[in-house]
Amino acid sequence: MYDIYLGAILLPIAPEKIKVKINNQNKTITLINHGEINILKQAGLTDVNFSALIPQFNYPFAKYIDGFKPSDFFLNAIEKLKTNQTPFQFIISRFTPSGGKMFSNNITASLERYDINDDVKQGFDITVDFELKQWTDYGTKTFVIPAAALRVASNTTNTQTPPINPSPPTDTVPPTKPPTAASKTSRNNANQTTVQTVQVAPVIKRPANTAPNNTTVTTKAGDTYESVAKSELGDVSKANEIYDLNKTSPILQNILNNSVGEDGKSRTQRYIPPNLQLQLPRSTTTTTRSGGGLRPKVTNVIGGGGGGGFA
Repeated sequence: MYDIYLGAILLPIAPEKIKVKINNQNKTITLINHGEINILKQAGLTDVNFSALIPQFNYPFAKYIDGFKPSDFFLNAIEKLKTNQTPFQFIISRFTPSGGKMFSNNITASLERYDINDDVKQGFDITVDFELKQWTDYGTKTFVIPAAALRVASNTTNTQTPPINPSPPTDTVPPTKPPTAASKTSRNNANQTTVQTVQVAPVIKRPANTAPNNTTVTTKAGDTYESVAKSELGDVSKANEIYDLNKTSPILQNILNNSVGEDGKSRTQRYIPPNLQLQLPRSTTTTTRSGGGLRPKVTNVIGGGGGGGFA
């Protein structure tokens, strides 16, 4: 004999049978050259299924708390178990006919589904089919972060290096620029002369009474005083001044005193070794340099006739 409780509700008549299914979450896989194996995991939630008779009349074998209750009392209580969305205790209390207590089952469950059956064989009574599922408590953990840690995190975020913009694609075609004064072409009628004017880059001049930017220069193999004067000062006649300014240096004095160098080759007094720091005279005259010398403005005249020219 046993009593069935759904929360605080005692079913007036115990069901004939109760099916309690202990589910599992084990997983079966097949290994190559080994066959099927079973990976054991924690047990799943328990399912409980049974059917109970809810009498419409007060039978002598029915059991009630605080006297007889009609069937609608139980139906309303069962509906609340479903709609309240809260778990309840499902209890199976076993005892002997003489009243001795036996073992009991007590699990926290939720009402998953119930069916109300009206059968002519049951007369005015009704039968309710129950499906219960075990419910386990769960929750979230709350972490309190100190204010000091939040300030440190905020400062770290604010001091992060901003992302570097990626370089534009190298295969991007630049926009077409309008023609400039650097290259102009005029086109006349078929039998007229076509003139192409080319304007070179402007020549940079150093103002008078100013010294050159470099007061020293490092020589390279093959340099002479004349080549240094031309490349650095723009005036070959400054070669003697460079010679007179540097002839007292220890390296050049050694060359003056020894006509033969360490490599056995003869040396002249105006020989300049490579990697020598030569001092340059400060010039008071204006010099003009542009790469390989002054570049003039060029005008090309292309013969007429024939309807050629530049588009």
